Amino acid sequence: MKNSLEAFLQDIRFGVRILGKSPGFAVTAILTIGLGVGATTAVFSVVSGVLLRALPYPEADRVAVLWRLAPLSSSFGSEEYPWGKLDFSLFQQDQKIFSAVGAFEPGSFNLTGVGEPVMVEGARTTAGFFPALGVAPAMGRVYGPDDDRPGQEHVVVLSDGLWRTRFSARADIVGRAIRLNGFSYDVVGVMPPGFAFPHGDEMPAILEFPRQADLWTPLAIAPGERGPNELAVLGRLQPGAKMSQVPAVLDVFSGTLLRVFPTAKGWTRTRAVPLRTQIVGSSTRPLVLLLGAVGLVLLIVVSNIAGLVLTRALGRRREFDLRAALGAGRGRLMRQLLAENLLFAAMGGVLGVALGEIAIELVKKVGPANLPRLQEVSLDRAVLLFSVSVTAIGGLFCGLAPGFSAGRRNLTDSLRASARTVAGQTSPRSALLTAQIALAVVLTIAAGLLMRTFQGLLQTERGFQIDHVLTFELSLPPAKYPDPDRMAELYSRALATLKTLPGVKAAGFVHAVPMGGAPPAQQTIITDFAAVKSIHDPKPCFARIP
Repeated sequence: MKNSLEAFLQDIRFGVRILGKSPGFAVTAILTIGLGVGATTAVFSVVSGVLLRALPYPEADRVAVLWRLAPLSSSFGSEEYPWGKLDFSLFQQDQKIFSAVGAFEPGSFNLTGVGEPVMVEGARTTAGFFPALGVAPAMGRVYGPDDDRPGQEHVVVLSDGLWRTRFSARADIVGRAIRLNGFSYDVVGVMPPGFAFPHGDEMPAILEFPRQADLWTPLAIAPGERGPNELAVLGRLQPGAKMSQVPAVLDVFSGTLLRVFPTAKGWTRTRAVPLRTQIVGSSTRPLVLLLGAVGLVLLIVVSNIAGLVLTRALGRRREFDLRAALGAGRGRLMRQLLAENLLFAAMGGVLGVALGEIAIELVKKVGPANLPRLQEVSLDRAVLLFSVSVTAIGGLFCGLAPGFSAGRRNLTDSLRASARTVAGQTSPRSALLTAQIALAVVLTIAAGLLMRTFQGLLQTERGFQIDHVLTFELSLPPAKYPDPDRMAELYSRALATLKTLPGVKAAGFVHAVPMGGAPPAQQTIITDFAAVKSIHDPKPCFARIP
C-alpha cells in the first residue's frame, strides 16, 4: 500500500513537470474541461433541484392535488378547473381516504401600520391546508377549525421571509396584531424558512396565484356557501391508503355532485395529481433535453481533449519506447499517462465547479419565471458528486487512448520511425474526429431549429401594440370599499385622473392583461367605466404614453 502511494505521488510530480513543459497544452486542456464541466454542472444542478430533489414536505408522495375537470369543449385553456366552496364542503364531509384535506385560493392583502403600506401576496386556506402538507410552524401554531369559521377568521400565519423583512424578525411577533386590508389580524404563527406554498408556477394560470405566498389566513367557508370556482384542493392519504385507490373515490364523488347539481353534467369529473407531478408540471421534457444537449457538448469537449492528448502522445513516442526498452511495462506507462490526464482533468474540474456556481446564480436571476423550484437550485452534494464523476470519467477516457498504444513498440521500431507506423496512429484520431463532427452536426441542427422557433415567436403578430404602455395593479381593501358602488366611484375618479396626466395619451382598466397568462384565455374585458359594477376586482390598469 505504501509503495503504491509513493508511486502515485511520483506519477503526480512527474505529471506536473510534464505539464509545466507544455503550458499551452495545459492551459487549453484545463480551460476546455472547465467550460464543459461548468456548463454540465449548472444544467445538472437545475435538473437535480427541479426534478430529483425531494420535496420539502414530509412523505410528499402521499400528498395529491385534486382538480375538477372542465369539458374538453370549454375555453379555459386548461382541462384542470378549480373547485367551488360548496363542492369542497361536500367532498370534505364524505371522503374517508384522506387524513386531511385543504382548500386554498390566492389572496392579496394591503399591509399597513408597519413602515410604508405594501401589498402582500398570500393565500386564503382552510384549516386542513397545513396538516395536508405536513409542515409545522417554526413559531407559534397554525390556525385550526375554530379559527376557520366566519367571524373568527382574523388570524394570520406569516412566512419566514415576511417576518424578517417587514417585522425585523421580532421574537414576540406571535400574539401581536397587524392590519391587513383595514382589519386587525392576530399573528398566530411563523412558518419555517423556505416554506412559501403555493407557488404560482406550480398551479394552473386560471387561479392567478402569486410567485410565492408570504402569508396565510383562514378561508372561513360559510355553511352552504357555493361561491365562484376559485379553489385548489390537496389531500394527504390515510395511513395504509394508496394513491391508486383515489380515482375510485373521486368517481363516487362525481356521482354525488351530479345528484346535487343535476344541471352540471360534464363538469363533475375530478382528478388527483401527485404533488410532485403538480409541482414539476411540464418542465421534465425540456430540462431532460437541455441536459442531453449539454451532455453532447461535454462529449465534444472530451473528444477534443482526447485528440490533443493523442497528438501530444505521438511527440512523446520515443520517450515511451525508450522507457519500455528500459523495463517499464505497459501498465506502468498507462498509469503514468492516466495520472497526467487526471491531473489536468482535476484542475479543469475545479475550474468547472467554480464556473458552474456562477452559472447557477445567473440562471436563478434571469431564468424563466415559470420554472418550478428554480430558487431552490444549489450546488449540493449530489451536484458535486456528479461533477467529480464527470471529471474523473473524462480524465480516464483522455488517458486511455494513448495509454493502450504506449509500450507496444520496441526501441528499434522507434528509431526506424517509418511512415507506416506513424500513419498507423491516425486511426484513433480519425475516429475521434468523426465522432466530434457527428455530435457537432446534431447540436447545430437542434440549435438552428430552436433559433428559428424563437425568431418565429418574436415575429408573431400579437394584435395589439405594447410600446409605451405602462401597467400596474390596484387592490382595494374590502373594509373601505365593501360594495361595487364605492369601487366604481374610485375607479372612475382614478381613470379620469390618469387621462389628465401629462404625457398620457389613453388610459383604461382591464380585468386581465392581454396574453398575461391569466384566464380567460380567449377574451379580455376592458372597462371605460360604465359597466364597472359588473366587475368585482378589475386589478390591472394601463396607460399609453405617446
